[in-house]
Amino acid sequence: VEDICNERDHLLITTCGFHNLIKMKRHPIPVFLRGTGHFLLDSKPEKPIQLYVMPVNELILEIVDQDGQPVSIQADSSMGQLEVPFLRTLIHSGLPNCKFPLLLQLLLLLAGSLALGIYLLPSPEELIIYVLLALALALLGLLLWKQLIRNSTSLSRRLKAYASYHAKDDKRKTKASARGKDRGIRVWKILDLYEHFQSHIRNRNMYYLDPNIVRPLTAGVKLSFSELIGPDQVEWFVSHWWGTSVATYCSALKRHAYEVKVKESGGGDTFASAMAKGDQSWSNTTYWICTFSNNQYKIAEELGGGEHTESSFYKALHSDGLKGTCMILDEMTMPLMRSWCLFELLQTIELEEKSQEEMRPFGGLLFCTSVGVLNYGSSTVEMSMKIGERLLTLSLRDAQATTDKDKKMIADLVQSSRGSFDEIDTTLRVHIRDALKACHQQVNTDFTSLFGRLPQDEGTKIESAVNL
Repeated sequence: VEDICNERDHLLITTCGFHNLIKMKRHPIPVFLRGTGHFLLDSKPEKPIQLYVMPVNELILEIVDQDGQPVSIQADSSMGQLEVPFLRTLIHSGLPNCKFPLLLQLLLLLAGSLALGIYLLPSPEELIIYVLLALALALLGLLLWKQLIRNSTSLSRRLKAYASYHAKDDKRKTKASARGKDRGIRVWKILDLYEHFQSHIRNRNMYYLDPNIVRPLTAGVKLSFSELIGPDQVEWFVSHWWGTSVATYCSALKRHAYEVKVKESGGGDTFASAMAKGDQSWSNTTYWICTFSNNQYKIAEELGGGEHTESSFYKALHSDGLKGTCMILDEMTMPLMRSWCLFELLQTIELEEKSQEEMRPFGGLLFCTSVGVLNYGSSTVEMSMKIGERLLTLSLRDAQATTDKDKKMIADLVQSSRGSFDEIDTTLRVHIRDALKACHQQVNTDFTSLFGRLPQDEGTKIESAVNL
């Protein structure tokens, strides 16, 4: 399999090389997929999943139902194998550019061999030699096809290139580290990963990135990705939903890293101006991101084995030197519909309250988008309004988890810490209100400055604050 993706409500499989399957009207081909990393597609010995495909062209197959109609599965992958049952292979496959089924081709070949044998009348010894020679040539052809002719996928080649590049880079030395604060990853390493695999990632999300890229890269060492490329102490914790596109992650982290550096230094160029000048002062900002900081081969251990204080999330959030939490949001605020993001929100609120009591600096909860940080007033009006409107009706009690056990554990924590979901809903709305106030104030300031530089009618006075 070269690629699996959805295009215009059709789930398509692109094969690595010609698939040689023959299209027969109203007769979808039963197949099995293995090693794609997607639970809706992969067949396992204990749980086979039979799918059906119809050839679109010589390289592309469409996954359909038994009646040949498009399926509603959403899936992405760039790896795996497609297997056709043996008897179906005889019926539905053929040699390249040949529309006759393989079974008919084999029968014709057998008939020709028998006719030749009758004509030549070889001795038993000669017949054995001919058969052994034919088998030897077939085996040699199979070995040549597997080792030399069979194409590797473009993703496998990119993975090898990245691993080779990483091995030669002194800034990416593999180092095992304890769970929590020591598994931060510098933002430039995240952006570099995205740039290297951008042609495969496209608009895909972490559900694609983890099985297709992160796990294959870390398979040899069985460590987290941050450990593989050299971990750092965490500065910011990232709360996010895996369904957000990787491109959005990268844009949001890049904006946040730069805006934090500007705030810490007391001023600087606009983001666009700084990027145009090649400013990289922000690129060493470090983040704890579960996709990269958790060992994906030891998820049960990373989740704390049922004890939330032993989870890697808790250890990272309560680490010394943590500056705050970045919650990456889109206009649908999907992270707030996930129980583990609710857990991270709860811990951040408690850390804010504790820092206020101890009178020590803490950045708290920052709402980060692909166009800027709401709390710093740098997001767009449209994005800010959509997030604000969404949070007016959202209740955190509706958050979901992969397992009921995790959902109950986190719900119990909310009840014991805040008393009720209504209380934490109110706290969240206070945070978003304060962030929207910053956006409102920044928009007013920008418009006032703009109007002050435009021609004015005589006697017209521009107010210092423009209410939108």
